[in-house]
Amino acid sequence: MKTILIVDDISSNIDLLKEILAADYQLKIAKNGRNALTIVNADQKPDLVLLDIMMPEMDGYEVCKEIKSQPDTAHIPVIFVSALSTHEERIKGLEAGADDYIPKPVDAENLKVKIQHAFINQQKYQEYQSQLDYAHSTAMTAMTTMSEMGVISNFLRELPGIKSYESLAGHIIKAIKSFNLACVVSIETAEGPLRKSSKGVMSDMEISLLEKMQQKETVFNYKTASIFNYPDISVLVLDMPNETVELYGRLKDHLATLVEGSTTAIESLRANGKLISVLRQQKTQNDNLSQLLNTIDSVLLIIEEQQLRYKDENAQIMAQLFDNMQQTFYHLGLTESQEEDLMKIAQSADEQLQKLFEKNLELDQKIAMLKALINL
Repeated sequence: MKTILIVDDISSNIDLLKEILAADYQLKIAKNGRNALTIVNADQKPDLVLLDIMMPEMDGYEVCKEIKSQPDTAHIPVIFVSALSTHEERIKGLEAGADDYIPKPVDAENLKVKIQHAFINQQKYQEYQSQLDYAHSTAMTAMTTMSEMGVISNFLRELPGIKSYESLAGHIIKAIKSFNLACVVSIETAEGPLRKSSKGVMSDMEISLLEKMQQKETVFNYKTASIFNYPDISVLVLDMPNETVELYGRLKDHLATLVEGSTTAIESLRANGKLISVLRQQKTQNDNLSQLLNTIDSVLLIIEEQQLRYKDENAQIMAQLFDNMQQTFYHLGLTESQEEDLMKIAQSADEQLQKLFEKNLELDQKIAMLKALINL
């Protein structure tokens, strides 16, 4: 049963209103403005106030303004019940915040109808206010979600620029801290697990909890901690807001997207690592080959110098041979025909030596061509 506060300094007026309303409502009585405000501000507030205007110390206008000025009482309907029924008085009552006006002497049916209308209007207002609150809450949630999605979007957009596992761990921590959460990141690398904490230094408790929860399923919750396990990476969030179902579910989805997206960066870093290793091996091989080619150059240069020296020495020897043969021919008393035969033999030997030298030069050229092909 709803409660109505009757405020009037005349007992007969109060008795009349009590007679009309007692069967349908619980009634409270105040004979002055101060007493009325005390009742209105109590824990058990009335659902409606019937307020006289002409009262000593504090009139009805002042009482109404006070009720409507306080957030805790502004929603309570106030109906003036007064003999002052001129147009100006009604305007003054509405300006004070009154919801309606009933002239004296009071008509019982009119009073009941106006009270019912006041309650109906109050319910409509409360429903409207509830809708506004819901719309505001929805808008705020949408704005928060958009902000959270912005964090994830920026995180994923910047992933291709990550050049090391250390940078990736820092990138993850930065994004998660945007949600006001603390976390531990563990990434499997070729050198072993890389672990970083948003708090700086990892505690023994964090390490123990991480290692225990890494053995669980993809997303696992333990009290306020949640872990996200994906290939080669685990992210342990230490303070998930699990007391708020909607926020928890939203953050869980965001963090799963963030960690899963990080696996692509890990794959890229691993592929880059293998490529760098291959390039280093090739460089080592190229360095060895370059050293070999330098050695070949040195050997070829020595051979070329020796061949040129041998050619000069052979030419000198053959020239000396021809001179000696001519002198010998003179002492031996050979015929001209015999001398020519011997000279032909010597010249043939000289020609064979020249051909041998040319073949050596061809071999040098082939070695040089092979070196050029290797350098390509």
